Amino acid sequence: MGTELIDHLTPEEKKLLSDLNPEIKDLKEKLVACKTDRIEVIERIILMLIICKGLSIVTILTSNFAE
Repeated sequence: MGTELIDHLTPEEKKLLSDLNPEIKDLKEKLVACKTDRIEVIERIILMLIICKGLSIVTILTSNFAE
């Protein structure tokens, strides 16, 4: 207790961990970008349905929850 987990790593393990950190950060950024893109696509689809089909947002949302 009171010691960091990293303190128990060998120098070789610490090197591997430090090499992984930039890759993990990059993957997290890609994940956030992917989620943002997905939300934007869903928003566009909903707007197209509202405009092209004359559907109300209530109809769209309730039909999605009913499935």
